[in-house]
Amino acid sequence: MKKNLLHTFLITLCGIQALAQAPSLSWQKNIGGSAGEFDLICSQNFQGDIFIAGTTYSSSSGDIPLNNGGADIYIAKLNASGNESWSYNFGGSLDDSPISIAPTSDGGVIILCYVTSTNVGGDFNQAGVWLLKLNNDGSTGFKTFYGGNPNLKGKVIQTSDGGFIFHSIKTVGVNGLESWVYKTHSDGTYDWDATYGGTSDEFAADILEYGGDYYVLGESNSSTVNGKSNHGLSDLLLLKINSTGVNQWTRLMGGNGNDGGVRLVLDDAKNLLILGYNSSIGGNVLENNGGIDFWIINMDTTGFSSNNYSVGKINDDYPSDIYFNESTFSGVVVGETYSSGWSPAPYTDPTISNFLVAELIPFGGTAWKDALGGSDSDAPTSIIGTIDGGLLISGHSYSNDGDLTIGSNKGGADFWLVKLAYPCSDELNLNAASFSKSISRTAESSINTNSQFTGSQTKVKLRSSHIQLEPGFKVEPGTVFETEIGGCPP
Repeated sequence: MKKNLLHTFLITLCGIQALAQAPSLSWQKNIGGSAGEFDLICSQNFQGDIFIAGTTYSSSSGDIPLNNGGADIYIAKLNASGNESWSYNFGGSLDDSPISIAPTSDGGVIILCYVTSTNVGGDFNQAGVWLLKLNNDGSTGFKTFYGGNPNLKGKVIQTSDGGFIFHSIKTVGVNGLESWVYKTHSDGTYDWDATYGGTSDEFAADILEYGGDYYVLGESNSSTVNGKSNHGLSDLLLLKINSTGVNQWTRLMGGNGNDGGVRLVLDDAKNLLILGYNSSIGGNVLENNGGIDFWIINMDTTGFSSNNYSVGKINDDYPSDIYFNESTFSGVVVGETYSSGWSPAPYTDPTISNFLVAELIPFGGTAWKDALGGSDSDAPTSIIGTIDGGLLISGHSYSNDGDLTIGSNKGGADFWLVKLAYPCSDELNLNAASFSKSISRTAESSINTNSQFTGSQTKVKLRSSHIQLEPGFKVEPGTVFETEIGGCPP
């Protein structure tokens, strides 16, 4: 029996590697002004609209509207090709930045904001955490202050009840900063909030809703949290809380150095796929390749971790975001690399960073990886899967060459958007258990699917010469399902 299981496992991994095809650059775009733009984040709604937000110091130059003072929050809506529909700056007299962005069920967008401005008459008049809800046309739905002591890390999502929940940080007495989860109703008004931590500082990273509970990811410097002991200087902190914020379990993971959480997603089996960073060895950390590595952790929803591994080279590699590709059943990670030795890698100066994007193989390794950028520093912030099956990566770039259009930089750092597209297949087997988000897929000869498509606002479009709907296929009420006879674009 053990021999047969091993053969099956090896065949499965070989199949994954054989089927993996690296995407190619579809389009890329600089957005900026004469000063500097940083840390662009992105999202896409069910209609295919792309929303981006970042920190800008420019004013009325290049692509950037009038600045309100200091750093502003730049927000724009783009179409699927990256062309702008509208853009606005939000801010006060001091520095204000977006932390997180997420699409909303009405076609708009919600932004978690880090505000230091306090001037009356500006967009923000108190320092702390704000939520900014924009409608699809760019008009303001609501703009609400919540307090706290934020930094540039955290997350906001829309919840299954139509409200919102964010993860940030807040000073709590002598314990310093604690992980802070705040739940609102659909109009941004208070529902409940709670803090979590030990006797030292905690930091926010992500929050995910699943099965009526929330999974809260961050980092802890405390010696213990809820009876769990720290392994080194800082540990990755993961909490499971129920729908009213009551803690269900706590995990601290790390080694003898500094380790922390970055992002988490659900895989195809509805287990947790966690992206963190490590600079350690020992404890829960099984390997470190040198400096700071991407740290990948597989964990089920009871908190049991079956495996973890590192992605990196001898210099520092800083993870930024992870996306789980339901079509390839694999995670795709993005981050900032200072390491040489990646292939391909256009620039390998250890003092200059590039975008690093890689598709993971279950239980360790990568199916493909690519370094993107130019001869100056480039740093990604987020990655999403697009409705057409591609990848969209956002960040900023100082470069003016390489993968960027020569001469395109507008001054200092620019926002940089990179769209990657997978090769159009001759045959496509779309056999994921279910899709709850809008998708559009094309194949030349045939598409076969036994998937279930769910969600009241999900739109599905399949285009091929032959489309086969196999046993198990299901479209739930409210989902728009469309087929088209055709093939790959010329």
